[in-house]
Amino acid sequence: MKGALKDYGFRAYLIVLWGFGYNSLYALTNLLIGVLMRLPWFVAMGLYYLMLALMRLSAIEIRRKPGHTVTAMRVTGILLIALSFVIALISDMSIS
Repeated sequence: MKGALKDYGFRAYLIVLWGFGYNSLYALTNLLIGVLMRLPWFVAMGLYYLMLALMRLSAIEIRRKPGHTVTAMRVTGILLIALSFVIALISDMSIS
């Protein structure tokens, strides 16, 4: 374990894994609050953080399956496009 913590790739993997867990938990909390309380702001924020969590998951998959780098990059690109629509929705809600 001591040698594994000196490996930069492994440490980066652990950081991405921790970020995925945190983003997932935060996204699900926002979505749950938004659905139960019928608050569109929380639903939109939950979708935003869910997409960020999925992007982190694609980064985790690159580490686990090195041959799937192009697929992970495509998924991340598609999620970035979708993320711009969610940000536009959040901006619209904050203006009105």
